[in-house]
Amino acid sequence: MEFNQSDLFLRAISICELQMKSNTDLEYYNSCTNEYLKYKTEQNNLTKEFKICDKQCNEQNECKRKCLRLLTDQQQSLMQYFVKII
Repeated sequence: MEFNQSDLFLRAISICELQMKSNTDLEYYNSCTNEYLKYKTEQNNLTKEFKICDKQCNEQNECKRKCLRLLTDQQQSLMQYFVKII
């Protein structure tokens, strides 16, 4: 069975959340929590950057598409990084 990046990311998040709830492996729990918080912070930063980029486009569709492509690429890289770390 093949998994795409989104599937792997969701599985990593699920494992991380389970570990945070079970609290059995404290070192993994701390690592997972820290990485998850870094991920969420970076995700928020990417969203802010996209909004700034989108606003600067001033209704120009090609510019808006470039902003969206950039956001998508950055989110993909961020997900891949998070999956590798967890």
